[in-house]
Amino acid sequence: MECHLCAVKRLLDPRVRDKLPKLSDTLKLPQFSKMELETLEEYVKFVAPIAVALDRLQGEQQCYLGLFMPTIQQVVKKLMVCASTLTHCRALAEALANAVE
Repeated sequence: MECHLCAVKRLLDPRVRDKLPKLSDTLKLPQFSKMELETLEEYVKFVAPIAVALDRLQGEQQCYLGLFMPTIQQVVKKLMVCASTLTHCRALAEALANAVE
């Protein structure tokens, strides 16, 4: 998930985002709509805590059983807080929070 998240973050980086229309024209692809870019921004907001938690739990050096439940509880809490601020991805964030719980 981390690689996918990094790719979306990179796409939304202002230096890359400003070049998207020209790139789309060059490749003869449809351009991203404003709503699609907003959805990607929201996606990054609510997936980031999950990616961080997965990295922490998959670690070989500092991953202990005592970290599991607090990490999961923190992810659910962050997802629920984040879900209240989302427009396009609210249902997905809430579904992920419920699935993790």
